[in-house]
Amino acid sequence: MCPTLRLQTHGGAALPEHGDLYSEIEDFEVATQNYRKAQELLKKIDDPYLSNYVLIAEANLALLKREPGPARSILEEAAPRILAETVRLRVRISSARAGPALTAGGQC
Repeated sequence: MCPTLRLQTHGGAALPEHGDLYSEIEDFEVATQNYRKAQELLKKIDDPYLSNYVLIAEANLALLKREPGPARSILEEAAPRILAETVRLRVRISSARAGPALTAGGQC
């Protein structure tokens, strides 16, 4: 019987805690299964932050398994996604700092 990923809700976000746990105790096969399950579940909730987190965790797992090739491939996949999310967040922060735009009549 294979352990299943339990997603814990924390502040409205699901955390792939079992993959991390199994990678720490070096049960790499179970960690891999849990990260894959987390990716499937995260596609349903569309959370780019956690999806990127899981990709980086999978790259770390590959390095722990002494597999630098797969780690590099995973990071090459993650890099543009992380950059896009960073740009999106910077735009949101800039917009929030600028405040509401004034309309032609000077009203917000």
